Amino acid sequence: MAASPKKILKLRERYNVFVQDHPKVMPFLQDAGTNAIRENAIIEMKVISPEGKEYKCNIRVNADDVETLELIRNTK
Repeated sequence: MAASPKKILKLRERYNVFVQDHPKVMPFLQDAGTNAIRENAIIEMKVISPEGKEYKCNIRVNADDVETLELIRNTK
């Protein structure tokens, strides 16, 4: 299923807004992606709602994850 050019442009616009609003995120992801995310690394995620409820999970990176992340990294 291919995305329409209009949706791709909107996604790019929203990405640029996100990067402008959160300037530390992309350098962090680039650094972690280059230096830390490899097989057997653990990625932890945590979200705290405005009400204070915490949502957490983690994954141990496997070979399939590494392949997928490489594909994403090389899609520019």
